Amino acid sequence: MFEALLVRALTPNAGLAAELTQLGVNLKSLETLYPTPVWVKVLDATRRHHYGAIANTEQAYRKLGKDFCAGYLDTLIGRVILTTLSFMNPRRLLERAPSYMRMGRKDMGVTWVPEGERGGRLRYSDPFHVDAGFPLGIFDEIFGRMKSKVAIQVERRSQGEFDLVFSW
Repeated sequence: MFEALLVRALTPNAGLAAELTQLGVNLKSLETLYPTPVWVKVLDATRRHHYGAIANTEQAYRKLGKDFCAGYLDTLIGRVILTTLSFMNPRRLLERAPSYMRMGRKDMGVTWVPEGERGGRLRYSDPFHVDAGFPLGIFDEIFGRMKSKVAIQVERRSQGEFDLVFSW
């Protein structure tokens, strides 16, 4: 995930690079695994340094999520996932989304709740309170790559919990 964000998706500017060093992230030698609190702080630092011109925090995180996902899909694992996406429709992807999300964050709860033939919601419970814009951006990128027209809204916002509501 760090490679996807900090190598593939963007080039950290000097301010972000300095803050990453303070967080224990060495850009020249990324670890394969970091604790979730470090990931969340890196997301916040990246949002401030690279997306700070976007006044709306959710929109900034959404752009960050979209760019992160593009970087992730450029990794070896991401290319495999991208190949499988070509065989899925939106419902199938969203049914599998909780297991995909757990690949990166085992501490976060994500549940698929179908709602009719052409919709449903992913219910998030995140103990680290990552902004809903981040997964919104991830799904923007994924559905764009799938060439699927899917509307996404955020509902039921509370501390660390939200629903992403999908319709197609």
